[in-house]
Amino acid sequence: MRVLHVPHAYHPVVGGAELLCKRVGEVLAAQGHEVHVLTTDVGAVQAYYEFGFDRVAHADQTISGVPVKRLKFSGALYRAGGWAETHLRSRRLGRRIAGHTRQYLHRRLDRQIANEIARMRPDVVMTMPHLVVNVQAVLSARSHLDFPLVMVPFLHEHDPNWDISLMAAALSVADAVIAQTGHEVERLAEAYGVERRKIFMTSEGVDVAPEAMPQPKRRKRVIFLGRQVKSKGIGDLIEAMRLVWPKHPDAELAIAGIRVPESSEVDAHISALPPSDQARIVQCGTVTDKEKSNLLQSARCLVLPSRIESLGMVILDAWAHARPVVTWDLPVFRSTVDDGVTGLLADPRRGSAALAEAILYMLEKPDEADRMGMSGYHVAKSTHSWSNVAAAYLDAYQYAIRTARRSGPASRPELWR
Repeated sequence: MRVLHVPHAYHPVVGGAELLCKRVGEVLAAQGHEVHVLTTDVGAVQAYYEFGFDRVAHADQTISGVPVKRLKFSGALYRAGGWAETHLRSRRLGRRIAGHTRQYLHRRLDRQIANEIARMRPDVVMTMPHLVVNVQAVLSARSHLDFPLVMVPFLHEHDPNWDISLMAAALSVADAVIAQTGHEVERLAEAYGVERRKIFMTSEGVDVAPEAMPQPKRRKRVIFLGRQVKSKGIGDLIEAMRLVWPKHPDAELAIAGIRVPESSEVDAHISALPPSDQARIVQCGTVTDKEKSNLLQSARCLVLPSRIESLGMVILDAWAHARPVVTWDLPVFRSTVDDGVTGLLADPRRGSAALAEAILYMLEKPDEADRMGMSGYHVAKSTHSWSNVAAAYLDAYQYAIRTARRSGPASRPELWR
């Protein structure tokens, strides 16, 4: 099978969708399928809509047996648009030039992706996530090219900019749709009108060591892993720790993950704290896999305070290291975390106070924390192997190909022109 993956970004860019695309492709390639990746040189998804982000230096390369082609997006024109937006004396003119530059870059990407799909003639195309520019480009290509299409939408319905009607229109074009959780399956069917026969449920995968035993003496370290942006709920976590520290002044909060310009908001929050609280926070920035593993092994628990996740890959990272998690009691997390068994779910209506109570439980009952961590480890080991995830993707691809062959060429709605 000749498979084309079209993600918004790819390794070495760090992120859950990027890792998922990479590992699924590698497993399928190892099984003998011809897997290709078509992406761009953006260093972060925000680069499609904002200027000032670094680009990936590599162009075409092969990573772990998978050929990767990066189309130019963040080159000289992108930098010129950013300069105009920032440095022109007339801010109105600068914004206008920046806006026209973005529109041109998006239109150019549309043409480039359509040309590459026509040239490669893949058996099936998979694109992710949401309605990012790369996904819109694939949908635009689908309006005049006929190819089996699989979409992985990663529903982020708590995002204030989320548009159900636009996503439903996009998903109506797909031959198969991959969901991350049982909750997402139900939402796709009920709110987006996706036929249940077209929905394939899997999860994200994680590398799990054959054996993971709790260490007898864990530090009172609470960790956050993810992009260091306000929308991930880091502010709620910091305020929760301020309720924890009067009882456990030796507790430490470690914040690790990729930094982007928006990270300055997190920095400002920390800078406004009393010096004694600032001293209890360790900002690690982007970490290597080994550094991430060391952080998780030394932690009492991982806290995911985000309210806009489609799954939360870091939950699986914690479980792979036999660490429990604390997150919000929301449908997406109830589909993954068994409250009191693999972690604790905090009432989002009570905000930081609820997070603080769950963190205090983990700090004050280390045996219970270890028990939940080991339960999570067994779930990760039995359910979230990359081979299981890739098998579900392969089922979706084969279904999309069969369906497209039965239906023949079809009129494709021009959603994005």
